[in-house]
Amino acid sequence: NRAIGRIHVPPIFFLQLLLLALLIFALSEPVFSVRPTHIAIVMDNSASMQAVQDGKTRLARAQEKAAGVIDELGAAGRVDLYVTTPRLAKTHAAALAPGEAKNAVNNIKSYDLGDSPIDYDHALNQLAQEHNYERVYLITDHPAGGQTAAIRVISVGQPLDNLAITAFDVRRSSLVDSRLEASAGIANLSAKNQKIKLLLKADGVDLANREITIGPDKTAHVTFDGFPEHSSYEIEIDRRDALPLDNRRFAVLPRAR
Repeated sequence: NRAIGRIHVPPIFFLQLLLLALLIFALSEPVFSVRPTHIAIVMDNSASMQAVQDGKTRLARAQEKAAGVIDELGAAGRVDLYVTTPRLAKTHAAALAPGEAKNAVNNIKSYDLGDSPIDYDHALNQLAQEHNYERVYLITDHPAGGQTAAIRVISVGQPLDNLAITAFDVRRSSLVDSRLEASAGIANLSAKNQKIKLLLKADGVDLANREITIGPDKTAHVTFDGFPEHSSYEIEIDRRDALPLDNRRFAVLPRAR
């Protein structure tokens, strides 16, 4: 009741103050880390890494991410470099110094093949155990989760609308008819209708064309007939999209008549 007097603090106050301090430290999550010295970088070099977004391929973005990982190693670090396609394999027999690793990463090329259908969770953990890697980094355009202290996945790129020729063949109409027929399958891997023009070619010459509209996430089938015999044939979507690789396909006639 006095205006100025001695403050009486109960002992429980100091215990509460200690608990508050511990809670603040816990929420701030202080981390004390040591730079790894021996790591593996697994680069996805499958066909989808050729997709272009904002003027850069996914592979180019993956190479930039790999360079950032290598920069964190320091001069004494060592890197084993792997690629996923045509199979998960090491690119160099001996571990690379940071500068060598950067050059090797920049020299990786994308194959016109899909990545290997393997269990990457198992494969990467096995790599870490067999070679005593402190960390294994997978850099890919696939979304991933469930990372651990030893296994890190870095995703690059975003899903993109795409058109793709999924099938193409040329044949004779029947055993008694020598006229030729071509058929093709075209997939619309997007969320909206797509109107496209298909070109049938042979030996650099346009033989026929067809305009079609395909619904979202649908596949259309197109046929051509009445064209002359050539050594090989090509069908092409007359449009540029994020992945030009699957916009054309080739076929030859069966040898047997």
